[in-house]
Amino acid sequence: MSMETKMIAGGIGLASALHSAMVTGQANAAARRLAEIDQSGEEAVAILTAGLRREHARRLRTEAALAEAHEEIVMLRQMLRSRGVPA
Repeated sequence: MSMETKMIAGGIGLASALHSAMVTGQANAAARRLAEIDQSGEEAVAILTAGLRREHARRLRTEAALAEAHEEIVMLRQMLRSRGVPA
């Protein structure tokens, strides 16, 4: 094999190795981006779930306060009626 042929073959081999490294690097970068997106998606789900739980707890407290207020109103109406006041 002539020196020229060896250089061409070596250049092709080098180009092939560079291309392979580039493709591998691109694949690794894409995998990192997907992992970041997946992580941010998981974080978004966690944030939304926490917000939903807070809202649910707030609604339960509000419903309990309304139920207590209703009971007090009913009791006051009964007291008024027992004293002859139409309520």
